Amino acid sequence: MGADMREGAGRGEGAGVGRAGSGGGVDHEFLALERELTLLLRRARASSGEMARQVHPDLEPAAYGLLAFLDESGPRRATDLAAFIGVGKATMSRQLRGLEQLGLVAREPDPADGRAWLVRLTEEGRERFWTVRGARRERYVRQLAGWDRGRWPSLPGCSGSSILARRPRVGCMPPASRRICPTRSTRSPRAGWWALRPVRPH
Repeated sequence: MGADMREGAGRGEGAGVGRAGSGGGVDHEFLALERELTLLLRRARASSGEMARQVHPDLEPAAYGLLAFLDESGPRRATDLAAFIGVGKATMSRQLRGLEQLGLVAREPDPADGRAWLVRLTEEGRERFWTVRGARRERYVRQLAGWDRGRWPSLPGCSGSSILARRPRVGCMPPASRRICPTRSTRSPRAGWWALRPVRPH
């Protein structure tokens, strides 16, 4: 998605939205939002790659999300996994073979259909995955230590997955000194968007 946004900007696709606002001028709020979404997705991909390597040095970045899905949902068919990741059967088969060779997943007969197979995490795969996820959660706990716990329930509404669906509430944004990501929010009285701008290091 982030690449599509960047490519679209280069080709001019959708650029009219960011270039011309309601008054015919540059829609700076939209451009700022686009930049932040691109940065968010880029950092998410980098984080997935880093965590995948922590699980196993030879693990592909996309496979970390696959392990997370199996951990949360339990054994699933390869077709379900392919649909979740958004790849074809051939690509999923290749990824599963790699995960099996690393000892992270195993196949077992589907009790509901003797012709089908289910993919599950092995004990080693689950242990490696939870070790990495646990370390990440500990980092989050340390980073959120200075936040007001009363704000925590509102954080999901501020996540990147919902940012295009609705405008974040003022209560979602903690004081600048307490934010995890180095951003500063300012509201435009003209457009009403929350424009997130990077804070330059001092």
